[in-house]
Amino acid sequence: MYQPKNGWAEQAPEDWWDATMRTTKKVIEDSGVDSKDIKGMGISGQMHGLVMLDENGSVLRRSIIWCDQRTARECEEITERVGAKRLIEITANPALPGFTASKILWVRNHEPEIYAKCRHILLPKDYVRYMLTGEF
Repeated sequence: MYQPKNGWAEQAPEDWWDATMRTTKKVIEDSGVDSKDIKGMGISGQMHGLVMLDENGSVLRRSIIWCDQRTARECEEITERVGAKRLIEITANPALPGFTASKILWVRNHEPEIYAKCRHILLPKDYVRYMLTGEF
């Protein structure tokens, strides 16, 4: 985990992919199962990590993960625009710093060059699925 500033928390999606490949290879080797006999793979993982990809599916920046707290102002912006009551009605949640929407706004407000290049937004587990399948 990277912590560029106090209260910030990021991870490199490439690290998840590397760990997935190393672990999968080790499990196959240790199990003695022929990889040709594997029919599928289940994926589970953390939520609310912002993974931004460009038009070619390349990672644009490290993922801002679930425990990051930098987006307080963006949460206020969401609440002001939507209204606290309406926000609860449509999402069943208030705007919280750990959630993805406020992170997208943070990137738009603080890293506009990254935001402008973004074509795909994924959660961490979905990035691993994309890397496994090549499909969004």
